[in-house]
Amino acid sequence: MFDFIPTIKVINKENKDSTNLLKCLNALRVTLNGTLKLWSQLQKESVKFLLTRGLNQDPLENFFGSIRQQGGNADNPTPIQFCWAFRKLFYNHFLEQSSGNCAEDVDKILVQLHLPPRNNSSKENQPLAQDQPFVVDESDYRDFAIDPDQSNSGANAITYVTGYMITKCFQKHKCDTCVSNLVNDELDNGNKLFCYFKGYDSRKTFGGLTVPTDKFTQYITAVEEKIVQLSPTVIKKKGVAQDLLSQLPLFTVPCPDFPGEFVLRLFLRMRIYYILKFGNRELSSPKIKNRKYFKVQNL
Repeated sequence: MFDFIPTIKVINKENKDSTNLLKCLNALRVTLNGTLKLWSQLQKESVKFLLTRGLNQDPLENFFGSIRQQGGNADNPTPIQFCWAFRKLFYNHFLEQSSGNCAEDVDKILVQLHLPPRNNSSKENQPLAQDQPFVVDESDYRDFAIDPDQSNSGANAITYVTGYMITKCFQKHKCDTCVSNLVNDELDNGNKLFCYFKGYDSRKTFGGLTVPTDKFTQYITAVEEKIVQLSPTVIKKKGVAQDLLSQLPLFTVPCPDFPGEFVLRLFLRMRIYYILKFGNRELSSPKIKNRKYFKVQNL
């Protein structure tokens, strides 16, 4: 076959010799030449046969892919790294035991336990217990009402964010009047469960987190709904923050020093940031990571 390939001639429709255009003939000859040289080398090692199926491209790619995955995905391993990886794979896959390293213990038990005979005389006169029927109640769980406060994750998130805003507010001003109107450290509804389990100090009820009152949480919820309602029409205009700020209400506390405008501006700035962040993420084109491109790029 190796000597037959050079004698092949290919004639096109115009009766011209186009053998030189077929690169596969030369590639086939190179493949046969490499296989013959490999077989001659294996014969010196007393190998009786060679399975050429293992010389196809797919098994070779799988083999070298396994080599590259060893040692932290080394795409271009050195000869020493190749030897280490090959040795590891050889030990893990080709030297596996077909069974355990312990022979089956079929010996008889050498030690027998001599227990005293049971005294059943005391139980002979006892009446036999009657079997009680086991009744399983059937319930239709589809009719069970679920408390919305216990399943509303959005309300828990707003409570957590509102507590963060109160903490920032207390950095500006803090008094007993503001604390009594803004903070409620009692676990009285399901909207505070996230703050309860998020706490980082077990010695306190909410672990050091600031938990808002229901009144202040309702105010932040109303502001959130108003921003969501106005943002599609206002976001395209100039001066978005000032436009929204003029249409949002302030929270009042019986304290002249309460920074209500600071709280509103802080929440508004945070909401505009996340609106732009997720809006740009939706408009951006998805990034396609091509592993082969990165390999060629580093050449």
